[in-house]
Amino acid sequence: MAIKSFLKNAVLAAVITAAGAMSANAAIVSNSDVQSFEPFGFLFSGQTAPSAAVGETQNHNGAYTLQQFNGALATLNSVRIEFNQAINSSISDTGGNCAVGFSECAVSLARTFAQSGSMTLGTASGTASTIVDTDTTLCDFGGGPSACFLQSTGLTSPYTEAIDFSAASDVANFGGGGTFSVVTELIASYLASLTPESIDLSSGAEFVWAGSATVIYNYTPGGVVAMPAPAGAAFLLIGLAALARRKRG
Repeated sequence: MAIKSFLKNAVLAAVITAAGAMSANAAIVSNSDVQSFEPFGFLFSGQTAPSAAVGETQNHNGAYTLQQFNGALATLNSVRIEFNQAINSSISDTGGNCAVGFSECAVSLARTFAQSGSMTLGTASGTASTIVDTDTTLCDFGGGPSACFLQSTGLTSPYTEAIDFSAASDVANFGGGGTFSVVTELIASYLASLTPESIDLSSGAEFVWAGSATVIYNYTPGGVVAMPAPAGAAFLLIGLAALARRKRG
């Protein structure tokens, strides 16, 4: 009886262990694409006050190429497209003068950098956008406590944003052996303005950008699962139990 009880409990434990080992867990697979823009910027020379603020905007369009999901891996649960970006920017007052009779005059330099990414793949459509590198530099030409004449103000700003898809009708579009595109738009803006006491100004802003887009597939593995060792032990014990019963008979 002791042997029979031991075999029964051992078989049960082995079967439970084997079932747990064979159960499917969610897995993740991903691939990325990168792109970058060399330094680009704006420079104003000889701006004269009093006058309206002078601004300029540049647009840079690009596209990431990402792989579709391999359906042989099994059931796709959700999709995440993640953007990881970094921008390095400087804004500078490179020269200027005050009107006669004024010991101090001021200039305002403002910069903005906006990133947006969008994609449409069948019914799956989404957009992510963010504004980074927003900074305003106020300069006193006269050499006061906040003077920034002939100085540059730098800023480095990393950021992350994402588009998520979980609806089955959207997720189904990502299966296949091809690629799809994520379109990006980069907008850099610069604004310079002077007080009436200022005579002129030379100033500028420069941007350097680099980024990557990654598609992350969350899926449930399928297909034939290799038999783990505990399952083999379970079948061995089952055979031993059957053999023991035959000998008793």
